[in-house]
Amino acid sequence: MSEVFPLTLYTISISTVKHNISVAPTDNAKGIISPASDQQISQGEDTSFIVVANDGYCITKLLVDEEPIDLDSKFMFGYTFKQVEKPHSIEALFEEYPSTPSISTDSALIATLVDVLETKEDREVAEFEGLGFVSGSQNINITGGTGDTNGGTFTADTDGFVQAVKLKVEYEEGAESRGLTLAVKPLDAAKPFSADKKYYALLLNKKTNYYDLFPAALNAAGNLEVAVKPVGDYFSEGTIFIYSGTVKATGEDPTPADPAAESKSGGGCAAGVGALALLAALPLLRRRTGK
Repeated sequence: MSEVFPLTLYTISISTVKHNISVAPTDNAKGIISPASDQQISQGEDTSFIVVANDGYCITKLLVDEEPIDLDSKFMFGYTFKQVEKPHSIEALFEEYPSTPSISTDSALIATLVDVLETKEDREVAEFEGLGFVSGSQNINITGGTGDTNGGTFTADTDGFVQAVKLKVEYEEGAESRGLTLAVKPLDAAKPFSADKKYYALLLNKKTNYYDLFPAALNAAGNLEVAVKPVGDYFSEGTIFIYSGTVKATGEDPTPADPAAESKSGGGCAAGVGALALLAALPLLRRRTGK
């Protein structure tokens, strides 16, 4: 005797909830958001955006869900929507920045302007000055860009701070020994650089943890040029502090930078790893290199 039991099959349909991230169009002559189109993001996932200002412009406002957020850089900024649970929007506004520094590089290098720090009151500048490298109380490496260095001290002039420029530099394998030239303009066109002063740039050498000092030469256009080489000693990201002042060769060993201070002042984008990774997908950034 056999019995036949009724068999009922059920199918279960599972769909992932998605939310729209609305990306406002930008004037591409002034800057971009990448990705530039609206995004459909699954519930609970992260998504990141990079905002980059074109040469001669800066980011003035970033609106997230129509509310402004704090920017810690003027020229390149990352933002991440974390664990998305609802629709969002993002919009970037730009304006002219006549004193934008210019960067030229050797081949196989990509240099991107991240920010310009304009006053001594900026947190990173204040922390740097607190280390004593601009008051003659700490020793530095003096270099002419030839690879030879000499221990010494640097004492900034009264009101000698010019500006600090944050750069992100990427280079192909084998290009670590190549260089770049940064040209900075006066932040106030009514206050040009003086031919009677000597200007210098200080930059942390990531391999030695010492600050190296480079001469900044006044060019025919009235701008200060600083040549940094080899880039592999100083980047992927670094801040170049520019001052007028006096250098004294002492032959004494340099003073290592304070790692605690460097950890606080390092970094330029409040983006996180996900947003910075988008840089690889931004061929437009190559326009910031001179060669």
